[in-house]
Amino acid sequence: MKKSMKHGFSNPHYLLSFLLFIIFLAPPLLSQEQQYDYFQKWLTEDVLYIITDQERSVFLKLTTTEEKERFIESFWQHRDSESQTSWNEFKEEHYRRIAYSNENFHSGQNGWRTDRGRIYIVFGPPTSIERHPTGVTHLRPLKEGGGITTTYPFEKWYYNHLENIGSGIEVEFVDKTGTGEYRIALRDTEKDALLTTGGGKTLFESMGLESRTGRIRSAALMRPAGLRGDSFGGLGDNPFLRLEKYIQLTRPPQFKFKDLRTLVETNIKYNQLSFEHIYHLFRYTDDLFLAPITIAIENQQLTFKGTPSLERATVNLYGKLQTLTGNVVYEFEEIIQSDRSSNHQKNRSLYQRYLPAKPGRYKLTLIIKDVGSNKLGTSQSLIEVGKPPKNRLYTSSLVLADWIGPHTQTEFIPDPFVTSGRLKVYPNVGTRFRSNNPLGMYMEIYGMKIDQTQQRPHITVTCQITDTLGNLLDQKTLQEKALVFDGSKLIISMLWPENTFLAGKYRLKMNIEDQISQQTISTEASFQVLGSAP
Repeated sequence: MKKSMKHGFSNPHYLLSFLLFIIFLAPPLLSQEQQYDYFQKWLTEDVLYIITDQERSVFLKLTTTEEKERFIESFWQHRDSESQTSWNEFKEEHYRRIAYSNENFHSGQNGWRTDRGRIYIVFGPPTSIERHPTGVTHLRPLKEGGGITTTYPFEKWYYNHLENIGSGIEVEFVDKTGTGEYRIALRDTEKDALLTTGGGKTLFESMGLESRTGRIRSAALMRPAGLRGDSFGGLGDNPFLRLEKYIQLTRPPQFKFKDLRTLVETNIKYNQLSFEHIYHLFRYTDDLFLAPITIAIENQQLTFKGTPSLERATVNLYGKLQTLTGNVVYEFEEIIQSDRSSNHQKNRSLYQRYLPAKPGRYKLTLIIKDVGSNKLGTSQSLIEVGKPPKNRLYTSSLVLADWIGPHTQTEFIPDPFVTSGRLKVYPNVGTRFRSNNPLGMYMEIYGMKIDQTQQRPHITVTCQITDTLGNLLDQKTLQEKALVFDGSKLIISMLWPENTFLAGKYRLKMNIEDQISQQTISTEASFQVLGSAP
């Protein structure tokens, strides 16, 4: 008889144990000995089943409390699929499963140490469960040889699907000792209490199709073809297939995070490399956007090697764009080489990568490594791509740039910093400008009406710059001939020369009016001007 597994907070004893578990999870002030015990417990108990070999190797190399705490924080952060919330759902669910296992699977040892506890902690509650808590008379399925036998207590857990393992997964646990300790069965005959006695022949044995010694050795290999199951609990007792499935079930879940390999190669200088990044959105098709991700690293953090005439730093980059449910949309790795003499801003190194994205909300993960120093830096951010309006005026992101100039390519290819308007645009990632450097602006306009006689739109664009008090400092109305129309969008670019603005904070506002449809929209961005660059 199949019964669904009950889990959650309905049991008051379980609720109490779970709350106590959470309360004492991270004690505030710990002595050196207590710190050792805390970190040791975290490694050998709390995350024993989910930490990878690479991560364990890295953690064991850490020497300071700060490094270990930073590692643990990063460990949970990278597994959190709901990074937009203030709590870590993965971590909370993990410790809930440990508390549940301790409450329901203990058998002379803590429940989390048992086979049932391990499977529950890693994979969560099964879709359904079949329980046989006492030795019973049991009609063997044909895949187990048929006939009537007596069994040890056993359970079968059914999972509709387990990621990276398969669908229709059946896991069988058997209690051979009568102590309540159920172990994963590596053979479908392990629950058969008459296996090694003189009674209880299987149907195939009674028909002369199998021998008892053959059953003990590997019964399934003696059975007629077509009578062997294909799930973990019914693999026809093929020892090789069952062992393979057992290994899949008992190893840590696959964690697709490529910096783990990098971490092992480093000297554990973790999160010591800071960087900034910004994203912009440009329409590519009606339901697809291009999102250029621009990364800026201060050169003083990088290790430049070579001759004075050609100093070069090498940075490894890993990026991943995924939905908030964890599905990977785009993933990339790059080796970035930055020449100090060729940087547009000689004190910063820039890199840009175009990512395709449909309307939705995404989590962007970036990891960088300075090859020369082995220092690492990580960042996670939320990217929101809105659905473009129909028959309405709308714009791309408003890009504030350090420099804008022509590009010689004749057709658009999403190369770094190259726009569809065949311009080279270097975004200012932190929107902080130097007074003796220029200030650029780039944006695109979509959804405007077309004058059928002239086959082009009629758009008026007004640009305003104000200070923090709202005082108007500069205003320009762009002539239509200054707007580039390519048949599907209008392209606007401007460049204010150096020394236009004094040090301070400002706001740029673009007012756009479609003279044909009479629609008006506006978009704006803030920026800061610092003193002159050295």
